Amino acid sequence: MQFRKWLKSDNVVRNKHIEKIDIFDFDDTLVLVPSEDEARTLLHKYNLWADANNKPLAKKWTGLYWDHAASLKPPIFMDPAPTSMLNKEVISKFYESKRDKKRHTVIMTGRPDTLHNELNRILKDLNLVPDELIMVDIVGETMSLKLKALDKLLKEHPHVKEIEMWDDRGSKKAQLTGNPEENHVKAFKDFLTKENNARQNKDRAYFLKFKVNEIPVREDRVEELKRLNKKKD
Repeated sequence: MQFRKWLKSDNVVRNKHIEKIDIFDFDDTLVLVPSEDEARTLLHKYNLWADANNKPLAKKWTGLYWDHAASLKPPIFMDPAPTSMLNKEVISKFYESKRDKKRHTVIMTGRPDTLHNELNRILKDLNLVPDELIMVDIVGETMSLKLKALDKLLKEHPHVKEIEMWDDRGSKKAQLTGNPEENHVKAFKDFLTKENNARQNKDRAYFLKFKVNEIPVREDRVEELKRLNKKKD
């Protein structure tokens, strides 16, 4: 498994036999992770609600829950991480990708690279070992950095004919949060359409066949996302 920051291409293997790139998001795509509300409940249960300075983690996590190492540690992610957290609708696609030697299997997440050790532990627990793991090194710029990473992947694998992606941040989540920038699925589709338009003067064989799968928002997250949206009003 390769680990790299966004846009850092050191030691990336350019395999001319690769025909397809499969890219999987982590949170609520491959793995059904506890939400911030669920995390608070767990921390209360295990008497871990306050930090060393007796400050409530709710304040410490405001808007930054996904960037804290605690969000990937027990009791939120038990050790070892249970296989019951795997998203059955997506996990079969991941293993199918890994079995095919003509595919490059990528996990691309907005989690900061400072959490590499915590995330890597979970991936090993759940037998989710990609060919490449991409994490963010600039917090708060997930979408723009994912697009740059996608562009970099295509340049590193110029012979690729097909790309498929899986992400839960689509039209439904954008609607629930009231934030159009949450629609990563649309942004990926727009980027790949533009990429094909840029190739229009080249041989048709180099046009990309692409598909971006929107993972449904978990029913137990709908009310939480609606409430977070109301807080912004």
